Amino acid sequence: LARSLTELGVIAYNRSEFDEALALYEQALDLTRAIGDRSIEAHLLDNMGEVHRRWGDYDTALDLHHQALALVEFVTAPFIHARILNNIGVIQYFYGNYAESLRWNIQALAIAQRNENSFIEGRILSSIGLAYTRLGNYDQAEEFFQQALPLTENVGHQAGQGRVLNNIGNLAMRQGYYGEAINYFEQAIVIHDRIDNRVDGAMSIGNLGLAYWSLGEYTTAFKHYQDALAIHQDIDNRPGEAKALASIGGVSLGTGNYADALDFFQRSLHIFQEIGAATQTSDTFNSIGATYYSLSQFDQALDYYNRSALIRQEINDRAGLGTALNNIGLAYNAQGKVTEALVAFQDALAIRQALGDRAGEASTLNNIGALHNQLQDYGEAIAASAQALAIYQAIGNPVGVATALTNLGSSYRSAGQFDNALDAFRSALTTFQTVGNREGERFIFSSIGDIFAHQGEPEVAIIFYKQAVNVTEAIRQELRPLPSDVQQSYTATVSQTYRRLADLLLQSDRVLEAQRVLDLLKVQELDDYLRGVERSLETESGIPLRPEEQQFVDRFQSNQTQLVALGQELEQLEQMERVQRSPQQRDRIRELRQLQQASRRAFRTFFESAEIQSLVAQLRQTTGAANLELTELNALQDNLRSLNQNAVLFYPLVLEDRVELILITPNAPPIRRTSVVDRVALNRAIADFRSALQSPHRTSTQQVIRLAQPLYDWLIRPIEQDLAQATANTILYAPDGQLRYIPLAALHDGRQWLIERHQINNITAASLADLDNQPFQGHLSILAAAFTQGQHQVEISNNRTLSFGGLSFAGKEVEVLAQLIPDTDTRLDDEFNPDMIYEMNDFSVVHLATHATFNPGPPEDSFILFGDGSRATLTDIRDWTIPDVELVVLSACETAVGDVGLGTGEEILGFGYLMQLAGADAAIASLWQVSDGGTQALMDAFYMALQNGYSKTESLQRAQRSLITGNTNLLTQDSRNIVIELSESEFELAEAGGNTRSILPSALSHPYYWAPFILIGNGL
Repeated sequence: LARSLTELGVIAYNRSEFDEALALYEQALDLTRAIGDRSIEAHLLDNMGEVHRRWGDYDTALDLHHQALALVEFVTAPFIHARILNNIGVIQYFYGNYAESLRWNIQALAIAQRNENSFIEGRILSSIGLAYTRLGNYDQAEEFFQQALPLTENVGHQAGQGRVLNNIGNLAMRQGYYGEAINYFEQAIVIHDRIDNRVDGAMSIGNLGLAYWSLGEYTTAFKHYQDALAIHQDIDNRPGEAKALASIGGVSLGTGNYADALDFFQRSLHIFQEIGAATQTSDTFNSIGATYYSLSQFDQALDYYNRSALIRQEINDRAGLGTALNNIGLAYNAQGKVTEALVAFQDALAIRQALGDRAGEASTLNNIGALHNQLQDYGEAIAASAQALAIYQAIGNPVGVATALTNLGSSYRSAGQFDNALDAFRSALTTFQTVGNREGERFIFSSIGDIFAHQGEPEVAIIFYKQAVNVTEAIRQELRPLPSDVQQSYTATVSQTYRRLADLLLQSDRVLEAQRVLDLLKVQELDDYLRGVERSLETESGIPLRPEEQQFVDRFQSNQTQLVALGQELEQLEQMERVQRSPQQRDRIRELRQLQQASRRAFRTFFESAEIQSLVAQLRQTTGAANLELTELNALQDNLRSLNQNAVLFYPLVLEDRVELILITPNAPPIRRTSVVDRVALNRAIADFRSALQSPHRTSTQQVIRLAQPLYDWLIRPIEQDLAQATANTILYAPDGQLRYIPLAALHDGRQWLIERHQINNITAASLADLDNQPFQGHLSILAAAFTQGQHQVEISNNRTLSFGGLSFAGKEVEVLAQLIPDTDTRLDDEFNPDMIYEMNDFSVVHLATHATFNPGPPEDSFILFGDGSRATLTDIRDWTIPDVELVVLSACETAVGDVGLGTGEEILGFGYLMQLAGADAAIASLWQVSDGGTQALMDAFYMALQNGYSKTESLQRAQRSLITGNTNLLTQDSRNIVIELSESEFELAEAGGNTRSILPSALSHPYYWAPFILIGNGL
């Protein structure tokens, strides 16, 4: 009976039914002790230890294994004895005591080999291989795995054979040999499928997903993780299900879908906590922390990292504690707490060095090097990165080598040792190109560009920046999102590369090329914010190279291709065991290493060669202002002339120490002007101006004008004469960064508002909008909806709750609109719900008088509120299909800046872009919420002008001018009679200034009422 109960327990264990397995083992143990069978008793205690190990209860597991070991000394049971010693070694492995794990497994191996038990010997050899893997002794790990493989084959232990292949795949993946890893995982999957071993098969499928994830092929990785999840759920393997959910969360994290990532991690965490899996719970806390880290919510990240560390301490998992401390250091560093970060990194380093975890040691040294680089301790930074490099080279981890070289190059660059930096970057580039790491390649191109820009060689810097941008565009076009685990040394963001390239092009008077970069930059910002946007024909091709630049790249890449080929051949030869290499192979390895060294030395003289210097000289001659690409310029100017509106394109670019102004007119060469103002002063002026605009009863119109003038002086005055010379009527405006938070219309020259002289049409980028001046086709038809009464609450990120009340004037606004435009359908409150989305395309205009809020942060935090309390986030809006809608109007939206200060305006840009992507020609939104009556007055005037045949842009201008001048001719009788009631606080302020409790539309000249409305898209 005891044996039967034991067998049933094993079956339950293999099904991951650990509670049932333990209960059966305990029943069998009582019976065994009653009959005094120490052999079975030891076997049962050992099995019970395995159950507790699967729960992460290592202390109890180790105690049970030692009880079993004490009993087995009294019986002759070599198989059980070896198995117990192996299990003790496994527990030491999970504790992170890898040397101790080796000691126990070597004892177990001796017993298994002495008794010629190939079955248990194969398992022990595999355990030894795992320990050597974590110790960074990859050659020895490979040797033991390869010894284990034939043993599992010889005894027909196919499940064991599959597990060994899986371990070899993990080893290859750890070294960065992802293609090789995929091959081993696929072999393991075939074996597991053959014997219907679904548990291990699903594990190998999950590892296959991890290999593709490491390659950045997230779509393929996601599919494999989903397959693994389905199997685990089908066989009710809860630990496997939880692991698969965590893996899917990792893909979501890598692609920037943070809300999904948190959801998957929380589901995984729930299972791990429910089954008592302490180690996996700690891992999941770490993953949640990483998600918050990616969201720049460092306090929450630190909280979860600390939770992870606490569990590691409780179960005495030193290796896991080292990982947690390393992550704690990253979080502290992100918070600017460099002292705490350094202490955490040093604690992590001490643990990893004590354990002999060489890969972990190198990773922490890399982080320490990056931290010292930030602190400008360049000697310490270089020393730490050099140590990391030596370790990665010793253990044969090419991706680690490239990462350490990148950090080393960054430190050399910061220290002004540019030749050394170029050598390090060139070596890293070779490795990144060898293993196909596109993000690494992008960063190196950008870094080399930084060096040449600093050395005053803009022509060469531009070439490398263009390469960086084009690699980024290629990655996006291939739908391969950027990896989430970009090393700490990667301090330059993608957008900074675009800005540096545009900056250098402008300084070189290459205005049209700069304008193209700015278009790409806006798409890139949308891509980062909205997590993937469609590319237009103009943007998907990246930045074209001039003929001389292409020749330069061809020479450089030819040299680089030779290095990559050498590296690939050397990598294959170095993977062979030294004792297995033939004399010819040893000679070839020596020759390849000498060629690599010579090629790297030649890199220093590459840029000084006569051929390259001649190409650079030609570039200087052909890229001057008089040598523009006339075909591209003519096409752009033809487009502007065809609008027949005297329209000009206006691109400001905000840099650290100035604002570059690009103006493209229909009949003259592109114009570049510069305003000297640092970013901090500009942002302060923007914030002060916006604050004044939003406070009509606290800030007078004259005070607003005073705050508007510095911004006018920086943005408009330098191009004032150019606008006049072009007789510009319409400004097609592509705002940059924080400039998106203020309306250009409200800038003032001391005599009048800008909107009084020019129509203003915001565009996301010239290449994204097909601009024309076609008026509305046929008659106006409007779908108008309003949220008029009730109270709704909306949950957004960081456990924040936003409350919204009905807009009392919204119903009147819609009612007046219906009177003005006969073909108007109205929806109020509960009738205003998501079902209305499917009616929108039947109307030329969709008018939504409801709360809409744009918040810096995840796109899910920016949304339109329906009257029934539902919402449509920016993520939802991207799925709308409204190609027949010419205009979407949000008459009561607002852009939040709040306590976090100004963002970069992607949420505003994203809304306009998504409306165009959905098919609408244009959208009108407000930068802040205006009192209801004021909104009604402006919208009344706007629709009156629109009905009279004016374009969308001119209709908005006419409406705004009517409020500025107090001219009510464009208002309906209802709007002329509107009395705008002031709130109690507004009344107190107004009363102090001698005002009354209410005002009439004729007194709506303060820009608070008319300035927030901006038109985005094709409003011509």
